[in-house]
Amino acid sequence: MTEEKAERRIKRKEKGRLANALIYFLLTVMAIFWLLPTIGMVIESFHCTGYDPILGTDDRFGIDNYVRLFCETSFLKWFGNTLLVGIVVAVVQTVFQISVGYALSKSRFRGKRFFASLIAVLGMFPAAFIYTILGLMMAKWNLKGSNALIGSILVYSASSGMGYICAKKCFDGIDRSIIEAARVDGASEGRIFFKIMLPLAKPAIVYTLLMGFLVPWNSFSATAPLPGEYLVADGMAEMLNSSIPDAFSTFCAGGVVISIPIVILVLVLKKYFVYGETLRNCRT
Repeated sequence: MTEEKAERRIKRKEKGRLANALIYFLLTVMAIFWLLPTIGMVIESFHCTGYDPILGTDDRFGIDNYVRLFCETSFLKWFGNTLLVGIVVAVVQTVFQISVGYALSKSRFRGKRFFASLIAVLGMFPAAFIYTILGLMMAKWNLKGSNALIGSILVYSASSGMGYICAKKCFDGIDRSIIEAARVDGASEGRIFFKIMLPLAKPAIVYTLLMGFLVPWNSFSATAPLPGEYLVADGMAEMLNSSIPDAFSTFCAGGVVISIPIVILVLVLKKYFVYGETLRNCRT
């Protein structure tokens, strides 16, 4: 019996090793496919046309595309527009989502369940339908063209309260006895929220700020902007259709420049990002 148990253990270990090897192999393949576009973009960003006397070919590598990006396009203007929109949207979304999350987690009022269900239902509407309606509203309110940045901020912030799940889960994890004790000590609701609850909800606040800031960097302008009001995505899409030399390589150079601050931001705030994603995907 002892020998049979030992053989079974050996077989289980072998099966476990085989399963782990298969999992690591699949993850490696997935990582390679995920990294290939990024590596290709970085390489292409340094690819320039023109004779290379060292290699003796018409293809060479250099920083010409980066020089062209900053000197022959309005990239810095687009970058500044996107940075401005990202900061404002991050602040507005955080205020909305933290407020809604706290109200649905710790407040008691009639219609609380109905309100939460309504938000969930509204979140199921197709994005194309919502953006069509918002586009018509922006046109009616003259928030296109020269006012496109204001329109983009309003559109990106309009439904921000619907992403309250992360904030609510964070507040759910804070014991209600803390609030009750503060009330017994005479603290007002505002003091409880700002002095007690917000410091405890710091991870959710940082995560919400980060996600709100990333919205305009990953999206086209929600309105029809003039060239001077382009976001980065609008300007770089227009760049591909322009007549500048090596348009695609210059486009890749722009992609690398945009990625650098975002990657740094995510790496610095990595623990908050993981925390927020965990809360957001845990809805029980």
